[in-house]
Amino acid sequence: MTCVVGIADNGKVWMGADSAAVSGWDTRVSTVPKVFHRGKFLIGYTTSFRMGQLLQYKLDIIDLETQISQYETLIEFMVDHFVPEIQTLFSENGFSKIDNNVEQGGTFLVGLRGELFTIHSDYQVQNCIPPYDAIGCGANYALGALYITYKTNSSGNVIRPERIIKESLQAAATFSNGVEKPFNVLSIGEDNADN
Repeated sequence: MTCVVGIADNGKVWMGADSAAVSGWDTRVSTVPKVFHRGKFLIGYTTSFRMGQLLQYKLDIIDLETQISQYETLIEFMVDHFVPEIQTLFSENGFSKIDNNVEQGGTFLVGLRGELFTIHSDYQVQNCIPPYDAIGCGANYALGALYITYKTNSSGNVIRPERIIKESLQAAATFSNGVEKPFNVLSIGEDNADN
């Protein structure tokens, strides 16, 4: 289900998602947002609405925010502190799966202090370079659109991140039956009250 697109641009992170709720061949538009602010974090998810609701409403954001300054780099914080908190959250709330001693969660994007991270279902953390990523069933279409748009931007024809995200989501919706309008786009950064 879904497509979530993130871009890190000039100290801000932009993220957008579609509104599809998919079960097999059935699709409907959901009012549950797949992209949201949570304190200093911007989060966008795929995999499961339950997973997204745990991230949005049950994640101990105060503990996370106080720990960031204890680490030299954000990637170190994400690997050493953020992911273990997520694993505990998912396990305690019946979301994680264990198969052959391998724990699985879900896939989501995190924007923090101008950087974009992808958390994969095996809990690996990727710091996105180039500074964009897409997840969900429409990810490949969105990534193609992102690549072309960034190539255009590097030639001097600047397109705003919000428009890039909407165009990338539209590309995904055009070719994937698991991606639906309306699109929800948010940002977080230095001039954002949530940061």
